[in-house]
Amino acid sequence: MTKYARRRALVVGEATGIGLAIAKRLVEGGAS
Repeated sequence: MTKYARRRALVVGEATGIGLAIAKRLVEGGAS
């Protein structure tokens, strides 16, 4: 099981830079 499995994340901010990086890491970790 991944770290963020069955969890939802809301990332607010731009579609570039740190906002994009955080969103990618959360999805890779299993968040939706």
